[in-house]
Amino acid sequence: MRRTLGLLALALCSATLPVFAAAPPASAPVAKLGAFLGHWVFRGTSAASAQHPATSWTWDEHCRWSSNGVFLECSFDNVWGRTGEKAGTVVQSLVVDTYNHRDHGYWHYELFAGGDGARPFISKMSVQGNTWTELAGHERITYVFTSPREVTVKIESSRDGARWRTEDAGTGRKLDR
Repeated sequence: MRRTLGLLALALCSATLPVFAAAPPASAPVAKLGAFLGHWVFRGTSAASAQHPATSWTWDEHCRWSSNGVFLECSFDNVWGRTGEKAGTVVQSLVVDTYNHRDHGYWHYELFAGGDGARPFISKMSVQGNTWTELAGHERITYVFTSPREVTVKIESSRDGARWRTEDAGTGRKLDR
């Protein structure tokens, strides 16, 4: 009798664990977002322009699955610029990435602390092999995974959608295992 009650108690405790832990990805397409899981640090350079010289930047990114396994949630602490008028500007944001089964596309939603909540940054993402591309209006962000622990990133802008200018370029490295 004690053994039966003990097994029943263990089974009940085990059944409640998923409520408190993040769920695994809900589908195979969502699972691809797992490439961004963990703690990443990006370092790069902004291109020089007529208004300011080239300058360095860092992004500190922490990503995890939502509790229902449908979203990848990432928090960013970005430090833009070491020189110029925006030297040391810290930009904090929350990103939610997901897969839409209706349009078979990946979507990126980003809210900025102190920003205009009515206009988050929203982009559709395409995935081809180890390359992820976000496109939103006249801005394109490309991530190329060179390994599971390293990724290059490039932010480009275009006035006409045909000719692109690199605004920022860098490399991200995954810190946790």
